[in-house]
Amino acid sequence: MNRKSTGSLHAFACILALWLAWALRLLLLGDKSIWWDEGWTVWTIRKGFSEIARWTAADTHPPLYFWLLSGWRALVGEGEWLLRFPSVGAGLLMVAVAVPVGKRLGGWKAALGAALLLALHRFAIRWSQEIRMYALAALFAFISVWALMAWLENPGRRKAAWGYVISTTLALYTLYLSGMTLVAENLAVFPWLIWKRRWKLLFRWSTLQGAIIGLLAPWFLYALQHMRTWSVAEPFSPAHYLWLWATILTTGAPAYLERYIPLVAGWSLFALIVLGAILAGIRMDFRAKSEEKTFYLGLFLCCLLVPLGFVYLLSIPRGFLYTPRLEARYLLFSLPAFALLMAWAVKEAKPLMGREMAGAFLVLATALWVLPEYYAGRHLQDDYISIGAMLRLTRAEDEGVVLHTDMDWPVFAAHYPGEWVGIPNAQPLSQEWLDGYLGPLWERSGGLWLVQNPDALRADPGREVTRWLERRGDKVAAFRVGPHTLTLYRKRDLERKPFISQEAVPLFLKDLGRYKAGIPLHRMRTGDETALLVCGSEPASLILSLGDFEWLSGDFKGSLGCELFPLVAPPLSGRYPVMLRIGEKGTVKLGVMELEKLPLPQTYGPGEMIRTSFEWEGGLRLLGYKLGEGPYQPGGKFKLAMHWQAGRPEQVRLVLFVHVLGEVYNASQGNFLWGQRDAEPALPSTAWLPARDGWKNGKCQSFPLLRPGVISWSLAGTIWLPASAYLW
Repeated sequence: MNRKSTGSLHAFACILALWLAWALRLLLLGDKSIWWDEGWTVWTIRKGFSEIARWTAADTHPPLYFWLLSGWRALVGEGEWLLRFPSVGAGLLMVAVAVPVGKRLGGWKAALGAALLLALHRFAIRWSQEIRMYALAALFAFISVWALMAWLENPGRRKAAWGYVISTTLALYTLYLSGMTLVAENLAVFPWLIWKRRWKLLFRWSTLQGAIIGLLAPWFLYALQHMRTWSVAEPFSPAHYLWLWATILTTGAPAYLERYIPLVAGWSLFALIVLGAILAGIRMDFRAKSEEKTFYLGLFLCCLLVPLGFVYLLSIPRGFLYTPRLEARYLLFSLPAFALLMAWAVKEAKPLMGREMAGAFLVLATALWVLPEYYAGRHLQDDYISIGAMLRLTRAEDEGVVLHTDMDWPVFAAHYPGEWVGIPNAQPLSQEWLDGYLGPLWERSGGLWLVQNPDALRADPGREVTRWLERRGDKVAAFRVGPHTLTLYRKRDLERKPFISQEAVPLFLKDLGRYKAGIPLHRMRTGDETALLVCGSEPASLILSLGDFEWLSGDFKGSLGCELFPLVAPPLSGRYPVMLRIGEKGTVKLGVMELEKLPLPQTYGPGEMIRTSFEWEGGLRLLGYKLGEGPYQPGGKFKLAMHWQAGRPEQVRLVLFVHVLGEVYNASQGNFLWGQRDAEPALPSTAWLPARDGWKNGKCQSFPLLRPGVISWSLAGTIWLPASAYLW
């Protein structure tokens, strides 16, 4: 095959790699709940241009990403899928940029290798599926390196010079940490030009740096007036940090690092061999481009290593500006350099037989190992989706909203764009404090909607907030969706008419004529919880079914305008039509629900189950438990499985607290506690069917024993329910 045909084949393979990257970044894009940082982003982009600038100046990130996403939101609207899509585009373009950069380094083979590695890399995919600025900042930083290479090849090209200045400036306006790439570039360029005595080119380079500083100056002068000094830094081990960096680069996994030791070891050995071949100069055929490629090797080594040191130094507590905790996401800037160096090294290490096959095997084996578990974790939960839709639709103009507590306020704010007041999660609550905090809101409102999350149980065990509201108004309606509740309290002398907003109808709501109805989720796992949202002004009975399975039956009152009916995913598997019959209207199809049935967990140990006879309200019974096979070592772990039986369908997801208590006092803990495990049952309690068994498997981590072999063990646990606690 001639060189032209080979080049065409590699170009076609690069296009396929781009299509693969596109598909992997779109896969399950909207099927993950918005988390804290994403919620904060959504909340921020709803502000105006100047307000975004003011707010980001006082925070940790510059404004460009928020401005761009705010404009995108104005065009297409909101939603997990829509707001994550710009990050998909940025991630895809980062793979695309790897093609010309890799081709300049080592031809089409290096271009294909780098593109394929980035396309399949879990960490690159993950941050291409977030409502955050990291993918965009990494793209601009990568374009900056590409433009730098083009400029050094032909310093007279103004387009390359302006491309470098603009891309670097955009990167810094997107994320301050993009400065890591600027530092890496200067660490490579300045020594190289000085060593080569290219003083005129050195002056031009300095001019480009001055242009970048000049473009950044207006923002920094403005931001310095608002920047605050605070720290969330936490102690960390340098050895753990190095292992985290190596694991992220090779596997893309930022947690549970011990799972990937074989992969990291394989990658490390392979990297040392092929990079060592380059560094040792084993038959490196650079010919006329020897100096150029030597510089590129230094440049990309700087781009690989500078983020490692920069993030380490940044996470050390200091007395000015913001000190972040060590976050894996900041290491994303090392990833393009790693991909290019590996692809280039594989291509250039010619004496190493089978290097290309070994590299391809490593890339594919890593993807097959880590990507399935990554996508398995992308699962959309109805955190505040139904409650936010309910408030947008039926909250009257004279009603306020209170979030209790504000522990996860950005997630709530992402789903509810209206005004609300949060109960501070660290505030000691009393009737007197609530008089001053909620009193003015109550006085100017006809009623208050109270949204309570699980943290309200911790922060308000005496129900101070609900007692305060009950003293002043009537409890008109109450709804529960998973661990969250929504309650309306109205002033006693005010009548409320049904209200349905016509301006904030969510996309999942289907128009049925006199009624509107819908379910926000389309994929659920056994035990997942969501709600059927129904809007209308006339009372009606309703029946909701999944194919032939009756999922819900109830009565719609119509007194508010909209109502929520809680739903729990049954232990079924497959795709089912969601059919609703309401009032006199015939059965209509709301959509299709994809159900995933969770398997019953395997129990631990070969021994017999230890029988018990504990029973609680509603017929919930603990039938017995089984311990894993010993012997148990001081400071080690032991396995425990518990056998439960439901007396009725559970309406709440139970969390079990298991304590290991000893007869010997544990001085390090100040009590008799030697081990603890707090976890939800492997099969969520909402999926337990009456007279059917449920297992809770868990590993108890024990504290180091002060007197090995002397201690005897007993088990104690607490089941936490929303209103009360039961001990056994």
